[in-house]
Amino acid sequence: MFYKISITLFALFLYLFAFTVVMETPVLASSFEERLTKCNNKKEVKIKCYQKLVSDITNRLKKECDSQYKNLTTKLKGHKRATFSEAQEYCFAEKKINCFKELAKKANKQFHYYEETGYCK
Repeated sequence: MFYKISITLFALFLYLFAFTVVMETPVLASSFEERLTKCNNKKEVKIKCYQKLVSDITNRLKKECDSQYKNLTTKLKGHKRATFSEAQEYCFAEKKINCFKELAKKANKQFHYYEETGYCK
């Protein structure tokens, strides 16, 4: 009897562990999309919402891509192609919400692309 219970418990823990491992990556990847939607849906659009989102995405790209992070670039309207760090600095200098909105959208799109293709791994 004890043997059957221990096998059942072991199978249950194994199932839960496998489920959490499988579900972890999509949940983390989709959180940036949810935050971008929240920033877009706020009645009073605040630049800090987009600034924080862009900072979090670029920090995550830096962490995930390590040394390859220097090669990741984006293009903003009215600005030359630049790395994500340079684009972020450009937006901080401009202090325009549209710059951060555009960068947040592009950084989120790039992050999803790099996650799907495994570019940074």
